[in-house]
Amino acid sequence: LFNSCREADVGSASIKLQMERIRSDIASLSNGKVLIMTNAVCLGSTVRPSDITITNQFSVEKLERFLVQVQRWNGPVSSALYIRHIKDLLKFQSFLLKNLESLRQVSFHLYFDNSRSHSAHPYPNNVLRNLALDNVKTNYFLLMDIDLFTTPGRTHDGIQSLLRDDGTIVDKMNSKTMFVLPAFEHTKVIPDSRLSADYWSFPMNKKDVKKMYEDDVTPQFKASNDNGHGSSNYTKWISNQTDASYPINFKFGFEPYVMGAKKSIPRFYDFFRGYGFNKLSWFTELHLAGYKYEVLRDYFVFHANHVPSYDGTDKRHQLKQNAVCAKGFIDGLVDSYGDVADEVLYEWKSTYRKEGSTFGIFGHFGIFAYFGII
Repeated sequence: LFNSCREADVGSASIKLQMERIRSDIASLSNGKVLIMTNAVCLGSTVRPSDITITNQFSVEKLERFLVQVQRWNGPVSSALYIRHIKDLLKFQSFLLKNLESLRQVSFHLYFDNSRSHSAHPYPNNVLRNLALDNVKTNYFLLMDIDLFTTPGRTHDGIQSLLRDDGTIVDKMNSKTMFVLPAFEHTKVIPDSRLSADYWSFPMNKKDVKKMYEDDVTPQFKASNDNGHGSSNYTKWISNQTDASYPINFKFGFEPYVMGAKKSIPRFYDFFRGYGFNKLSWFTELHLAGYKYEVLRDYFVFHANHVPSYDGTDKRHQLKQNAVCAKGFIDGLVDSYGDVADEVLYEWKSTYRKEGSTFGIFGHFGIFAYFGII
């Protein structure tokens, strides 16, 4: 179902009416169906083409974190919300009515899956990422996960000012350059009920995060897997002795949080769900499509730590499912990029073999041989 966002009628009564219509649509959905509602709830603010829109995806369990992310960004947001039950929708409605003023710049896109049970059908990360990205109305986006926060103090306005002052950054974005916001780890687990945009131990600026990094209070995000974020070159970023941005080299496994131009951006591979390879596959394709990377000197994001989303059993099951989907993904790369895709096949083989060995599910020859992929 496709809906349009209007500036008028965004008060409490209108929200309740919109949600009643959504509940009616969901109630009439037959088993085995998925209902996708783009722009299901929009709260009235206009956007400019030059704005940068955060894209995110989440379920109602993450509403408190979502609110903190929105408040610290203070710019447009395109959000894909995963709904499993009518009670999820009621919780969402209550959240909207309580936080209406903070959500004026958010467009919500709802995904209701009535096709299978939630436990048998892992969280559709990439379907939701595409839903949020496809519905960005500005020229530029910032890819985020829901547990990542930007610096406060009107971060969106600061980056916009940078783009106005340095036209080369805009030119580079429009010529296949992604700009990385280095990611840090706020190691303390904070209950969601206590989270706030100005929580006392969150870094407020680069000076804060530099000291916390040097004191090992806020280390590199996922430092145990250096391929994931190490290419950002944290030592160089901390030194503060670069231009407004500095170039870096892509390394297989790099999964940063990036700002880029929406035009012609490759989509996420829909079939990866739950744990494993959902973002890795996207950055692999960006690399093959000729995208380059630079790091923004004055901006960063940090991960607010939380209880793990998946246990070992979930990871094993979901990794095995995603392994089957890998064949279609790799076949698509070869079809789209020809021989240039050969350079990443070895890396994918090695990565899958390592993960398969870690979880004890793919045998001696690794995941590709296990499923007859190549």
